Amino acid sequence: MNFDEIWGIAFSRVSAFFASQNDVEKTGSNSFKFNNTCIELKALPDKSLGSMRVSQTRVIIRGPEAEEIHHRFYQQFLSAGG
Repeated sequence: MNFDEIWGIAFSRVSAFFASQNDVEKTGSNSFKFNNTCIELKALPDKSLGSMRVSQTRVIIRGPEAEEIHHRFYQQFLSAGG
């Protein structure tokens, strides 16, 4: 299973999460590797909701262990307060 999602969370927070995982390797400024699974992050322009601005990050996870690492990520940011 692969994931390609846009989250209302700042790029720096998403990147820090993956960097903090002991079994995830940083492979570039916007990319990580979890076993045989590639993780790519893309900072997107902020989205305006009325007078509010929301950060956006595109999270792409591809590979055989995509579900496992996505589950960790999802649990961390489920409430977007993690």
